[in-house]
Amino acid sequence: MVRSLKMRDVKELEELLSSYRFLKVEINDLKLRELEEQINLKDEIKKRERKIARIDNAIKSLNHKERLVINERYLEGMGRQSWKLISKSLFLSRTRCYELKVSALNKLNKII
Repeated sequence: MVRSLKMRDVKELEELLSSYRFLKVEINDLKLRELEEQINLKDEIKKRERKIARIDNAIKSLNHKERLVINERYLEGMGRQSWKLISKSLFLSRTRCYELKVSALNKLNKII
């Protein structure tokens, strides 16, 4: 049986996954700012790139359905996509989507 995550761990992991799109935007903004203002922001850029790489690598460990649920809920939906919409788009029940989310978060927590 899969160990369930503590509520704090779940919240932190969900926040990290939900920030994925923002991290990509921040990297582009920092690169642009670096060019415009001629300042060195390489450390800030690298920090965000490492976070994205950790998320990408961890997501590769998920099975196809888990990856779809995590992508719909967090990466594309930024944590705000409803289970009703996710279940409709994936042709799965809400319960099954939620089960896949729990399984995926447990796997991701071990890796990230």
